[in-house]
Amino acid sequence: MGRAKTKTWTKWTEWTMWTNEKGFYMRGSVITKLLLWIVGIVLMGLVLAWLAGAFKTKVEPGVAKAPESVAPRMAAVQPVTESNEQVIERVPGTLSAIRETMISPRIMATIGEINVGAGDRVERGQVLARLDSRDLAAREQQAKEAVNSARAKLSEAEKEYNRMKSLVDKSIIPRSQFDTAEAAYKTARAEVQRTEQAVGEAQAGSSYAVIEAPFGGRIVDKYAEPGDTATPGTPILKLYDPTRMRLEAYVRESLAGRLRPGTDLAVMIDALTTTVQGRVEEIVPQAEPGSRSMLVKVSLPERGDIYPGMFGRLLIPTGREKRIYAPEKAILRVGQLTYVWVDRGKNQFERRFVTLGESRRDGQREILSGLAPGERVGVPAV
Repeated sequence: MGRAKTKTWTKWTEWTMWTNEKGFYMRGSVITKLLLWIVGIVLMGLVLAWLAGAFKTKVEPGVAKAPESVAPRMAAVQPVTESNEQVIERVPGTLSAIRETMISPRIMATIGEINVGAGDRVERGQVLARLDSRDLAAREQQAKEAVNSARAKLSEAEKEYNRMKSLVDKSIIPRSQFDTAEAAYKTARAEVQRTEQAVGEAQAGSSYAVIEAPFGGRIVDKYAEPGDTATPGTPILKLYDPTRMRLEAYVRESLAGRLRPGTDLAVMIDALTTTVQGRVEEIVPQAEPGSRSMLVKVSLPERGDIYPGMFGRLLIPTGREKRIYAPEKAILRVGQLTYVWVDRGKNQFERRFVTLGESRRDGQREILSGLAPGERVGVPAV
């Protein structure tokens, strides 16, 4: 009995020590995790406070005075001027020829020769190309032989008709035989007329083998070469009249309504950096649904340096407005910003940023914002 009690006591003691050690470990683990959470929250709060600027010196609310800029030495002081000018709207357009044609053959044949190339000037009636006309010549010869045969038959039928007429007048033969001879004569005469017309058609076909210029002008492009087969409706050359050019531009419908045929308008040709005087020739009475614009065609004076497809601008006056100008030399730039030095009196200048418009030939630049008429700006010395 004593050994059993001792064994039981030993097991109970081991169990108690194990449970105590396990409980102490669990309590220690919970406390450690809790402390780590607290430290993390405190650190996060400190980081947020630093990002918010809690540890930096703050600027008090109010208006801070900007540091004064030092103006350069001025060579001159010039006034800002105001001008009442006409407003011009620039409408882009394309130059085209008034007389332009695609030259194509009227018959199917092999191209024998083409005598012109792109850029060549031609006169009215000049031979541009020739087609192979051997088949056409053979057809013309066949038609002429058919005419000779028909005329021979007509001569024989006419003799028979005259002979039968004399016999029927003498009542030697019945009327029916004369009617037969008369019908044969009329048929032969109609056959001659038909064959003569066939000869005319064959001669006209032969003339189609020679392609001539319908008017004087300049060749734009050549689409075929000798040896190619030409077919009716397929162009082989493109011709235009350089003496009659015009600008075609799509003008917004509200502005196009003010224009009338015969109105003189200026046309700027960018490639030539020049402006020519044109005249409104036609206004197509239909607006484009997408752009709400109408096609305006303006004829141009004869020039030797403009070509179809060139870019131009139609200058349309729309009214008058006041514009402000300052000397181009007074405008300074820093990066993408532009500014001027405004005279404040007593040899003091204020730097002011401005928005620029277009330049004029007299050295003045339009100021869209930043200056007022009557102010004076300094021109820095070089």
